[in-house]
Amino acid sequence: MELGRVRVLLLSIMLAVGNVPDFILAASLDEIVVTAQKREQGLQDVPISITVIDGEQISKGNIENMADLSAQIPSVTISEAAAGDQLFIRGIGSGINPGFEQSVGLFIDGIYFGRGRQSLGLLSDLERVEVLKGPQSTYFGNNTIAGAVNITTKKPGTEWEAYVNSLYEAEHEEVDLQFGIGGPVNDQLGVRIAGRYRDIGGWLENTHTNSDVPEKESWTLRGTVVYMPVNELEITLKLDGSHIDAVGNNYQISPCVNAGSCLFQQAIPGFEDNFDDIKQDGAVPDAIAPNASFTNDNHQQDSFNFMGNINYNRNGLSLISVTGFTSFDDDRNNVDPDFGPAPLSRSPRTQEFDQISQEFRIESSTSEKLEYVAGVYWQTSDLDFTDDLTFVPAGGIGRVVHHQDEETTALFGAATWHLRHTLRATAGLRWSKVEKEVERDFTIVALDGSPAGVAVLGTFSALLDFAPHPNTLSFNREDDDATPSLNIEWDVADEIMLYGGYAQGFKAGGFDALSRSPARTPAEFARFTEAINFAPETVDAYEVGIKTKLFDGSVTLNGALFRSDYEDLQVSTFDGVSGFLVGNAGESRTQGVEVDISWAATEDLLVDFSFVYLDAKYIDFATAQCRFANPRPNPDIPGVCILSGEPLLFSPELSGVFNLDYTRPLNNGYQLGFGLDLIFSDEYFVAADNDPNTLQDDFVKLNASISFGPADEKWSFSLVARNLTDEFTTTQGNDTPATPGSYFFNLNRTRSIALQARYNFF
Repeated sequence: MELGRVRVLLLSIMLAVGNVPDFILAASLDEIVVTAQKREQGLQDVPISITVIDGEQISKGNIENMADLSAQIPSVTISEAAAGDQLFIRGIGSGINPGFEQSVGLFIDGIYFGRGRQSLGLLSDLERVEVLKGPQSTYFGNNTIAGAVNITTKKPGTEWEAYVNSLYEAEHEEVDLQFGIGGPVNDQLGVRIAGRYRDIGGWLENTHTNSDVPEKESWTLRGTVVYMPVNELEITLKLDGSHIDAVGNNYQISPCVNAGSCLFQQAIPGFEDNFDDIKQDGAVPDAIAPNASFTNDNHQQDSFNFMGNINYNRNGLSLISVTGFTSFDDDRNNVDPDFGPAPLSRSPRTQEFDQISQEFRIESSTSEKLEYVAGVYWQTSDLDFTDDLTFVPAGGIGRVVHHQDEETTALFGAATWHLRHTLRATAGLRWSKVEKEVERDFTIVALDGSPAGVAVLGTFSALLDFAPHPNTLSFNREDDDATPSLNIEWDVADEIMLYGGYAQGFKAGGFDALSRSPARTPAEFARFTEAINFAPETVDAYEVGIKTKLFDGSVTLNGALFRSDYEDLQVSTFDGVSGFLVGNAGESRTQGVEVDISWAATEDLLVDFSFVYLDAKYIDFATAQCRFANPRPNPDIPGVCILSGEPLLFSPELSGVFNLDYTRPLNNGYQLGFGLDLIFSDEYFVAADNDPNTLQDDFVKLNASISFGPADEKWSFSLVARNLTDEFTTTQGNDTPATPGSYFFNLNRTRSIALQARYNFF
């Protein structure tokens, strides 16, 4: 089905919603509660663009992680990449570099998870996921310049509940088990335990190793305790841990445009470079690097998190304390930098991260003419990142060790003034200060682990321009900013609200964790010091919108017009050899239209439709990395190129999702359920240099499900199909290192059809 036909079909559905016969409109939509402004509110009462996905949808739809979830939300991309992970909203996100905090902030139960690797875990036993679009600095901090993902996990309720959910998919050998149990121990104490286990055999055939990849086994486990010694006081404690163990990856060479420079076509007879579900990828043999762990083709990540929330409420005034500790160890050795079968290179990377955070808030009653929220936030973190690169012909290993300490302090507040019964104004302000200290080493050793000799050093310097820095280089910086926001809400009629808003956003500068530039002389050291730093980025954002409930609550129609102007957007672009050009783009802009429609056509039929028209581009970017195909050199600055006027990453002009959920009652108290997801997207770039060979074409994906069970939903059996159209799509691609004219891409999961069973014990 062509994308143009899909547009016509979905436009027809939209128009039909406005002419629904009255006899159909017998149902009403449930109210959706969100915490986008730090307190519980109805979705229709919050004056920003929000997409909410219910926890039951995530569990029943076999949505594994944040990457799967983002595929259900137009203009949102969250994906695992070879050198890092990336979170983008409306074309805005951070480049692939461990030195970056993400421009899209991830929060779980009020705790900030700002490193890209923290988006990899399984989604388990959730109440809901809120995706807040546009800068969210007032309530969520400086690292939400593009938006925020706000996850709420389930807490023990007033009655006991327990469930198990199992899934099996044969083609990719997938097994998925989920469970949750919780309820009141007594009038003061409630507990809940939940977890998920998943094992998958892979969807990409590696003919070089005769295996399907990526193989991945993962689990997560969470315990929650809620204690209410008195009615005014609630104490919530949560502990969770998770583990990921993956073998292989979903990357492949495609294509070798310049065959003369493609080492794989030259060296391997019959090497195929089509973008499909077959690849040839190998590793550096132990015989070549006996004392270096380059051959296990493995990725492991372990994480541990704690959250403590104390909420004291008296006469409508709340005092809240949120304490968090997050930690993860990430050992990645499953990406071969040359992405082919030749034993040329390996690039193991490790990250160890710890973070402690504390927030205190005071919240007024929501029944007063003047409402307010105010607070203070403090966070400290410690990152240790090690990046090894071996290049076998050179006979040595280049190792970067990057240690970063960071401290963030913030004061924030917002006040809502009810000017009239139908008119409200909210003003907010956040001041943030971010301090960073970095120590880094660069060393070269021989493959056998011995100190590097002159020959090894010379070979590395000649091939990759590597050279050792002094034993330890130290850097520090301090950035601070105040970011105001203002929203006006007007209830023009019952269940119809117009709003307009302005917000500034700020994201602190930092240090490139991947830089291997030489620093042998004072002049080179000065250039390196300048190159390793990147400046803060800022935004001025404007949004006007409408939120409505129509036809006696059976339809909600929300829309927004937005424009965000970014200064000094932080970018990281692969240089085509072994490093990244990290810096700031001068000016960027993202603007467009978003529409969300939900329609409870009957008690048994629910229809949702979301689409985004997006215009996201660089306004002024004259110091960009030059691409292999069709570069635009800057005539005034040798060695760099121009991207001004070109699209931002992950910014399809039109994208959308159409969902249908229908339940058909049967005789004897049983029912059939049908689900349909239609996901469509225009083309977009997946590499930061906008090389035309890294353009993902437009596509349409279809997910579907059918279920059977009793009407009381005590149990159910389902068939869950994803990507029925078997589209081959990618969310990351780039130049293959040191082989200009060759490209690598990840392959998103292909078609899968699974059997799922669920049982509710209470």
